[in-house]
Amino acid sequence: MEYKDVLDTMTGEYNNLTKSGRKAADYIFAHRVEAQYMSITALAEECGVAEATISRFCRTLGFSGYNDFKLALAKASGAPAADDEVGIYGKVLPEDSITDMCKKLYATNVAAIGQTLAQIDEENVGRAVKYLSAWSLPWRHGRVSLQPHPSSSASRTPTCRPWPRRSPRRTM
Repeated sequence: MEYKDVLDTMTGEYNNLTKSGRKAADYIFAHRVEAQYMSITALAEECGVAEATISRFCRTLGFSGYNDFKLALAKASGAPAADDEVGIYGKVLPEDSITDMCKKLYATNVAAIGQTLAQIDEENVGRAVKYLSAWSLPWRHGRVSLQPHPSSSASRTPTCRPWPRRSPRRTM
């Protein structure tokens, strides 16, 4: 496993982790810089789980143990570049300059997009697109009508009723 992939691996395996494993992952995502310097005992205590849980968590992600995981986490977090005195993954603080705040928010958003991308299941997205494309969504009276397309199999087994039709207002 390449060291740069540890955070992506955690994101990809997140839904397969146990409840305690997810606690550890959540803590590590929120405190990745601090976590790389913690002992297994300190990390387990901060996460509210047992040391054995942290060890199993590391093996589940494909590492030989906690030290191997810490090394990968340190390499993935990377040392700050010379022109990056502020930790771009830190919290936005009132004393931060506008530029530093923007850098931190940008890095947080990029990380969130990366996590979302890692969790996309192409098979499920394909099924959803296929299902939704079988439905026509014409606008009627300012609302979407959820009637199936006549050529789809869904039209033979409707699962919802069309919107009730309103009669035109009569003006006197």
